[in-house]
Amino acid sequence: MIESFNEEKGLLGIFVIDNATIKVVQIDITTLSVDVIVNAANERLQHLGGVAGAINDKGGASIQRECNEYVYENGSVLEGDCMMSNSGNLPCMKIVHAVGPRWKFGKSKEDKKLAEVILRILEMVMSQGFKSVAIPAISTGIFGYPLHAATDIIVQSIANHFKKVKRSSITTIYLIDINDKSLHSFIRSLQSSVDFKQAEFDDQPRYGTQPRFQSQISETEYEGKPYHNILINFT
Repeated sequence: MIESFNEEKGLLGIFVIDNATIKVVQIDITTLSVDVIVNAANERLQHLGGVAGAINDKGGASIQRECNEYVYENGSVLEGDCMMSNSGNLPCMKIVHAVGPRWKFGKSKEDKKLAEVILRILEMVMSQGFKSVAIPAISTGIFGYPLHAATDIIVQSIANHFKKVKRSSITTIYLIDINDKSLHSFIRSLQSSVDFKQAEFDDQPRYGTQPRFQSQISETEYEGKPYHNILINFT
């Protein structure tokens, strides 16, 4: 199990909430030796390209086979929901395949669905007694969700989990990506939230030493209201 990224160049920031640690890490999710990794999946759980394709390729055929069986027996996974599968050849123990919302300019309750899927992920991880989970910037890729709005909702949903569950088994959450913009946005969202405290660590890289990022989201930036029903804190 990975206990610390202090000696890894990929660690960009550490934050704490209650008894849990949130680590922002630039790393390939398929290499993480955590309990659970989250795959941003489509409704049919067909892992054909991008990170999902890499997870499928490196993890082996058993992952897609289990997902196919699940969809055959239960139907497509709805936006805002997820399922857990084996991890195949990957170093993690399980994979949660999470279906985030496709961006429809705020007209289809995308904010609510994104918050729901994050809470559902954490509930599923906790229900199995796992302690660590790696979460990417769900819905921000080909699903088109505006990045800053998405990371705000993801971070706020994590905070809401720990407010709701006083004795969560989850002690470490990795917010990960290989994309600088996504990681920058995760840190901005964490620094903007009153629920998280930023921690210092040795050899802290540039992201963690910068001043608090100023929110640059404006209602005129998007053709919709992606997060008006979510309690988001801005600096």
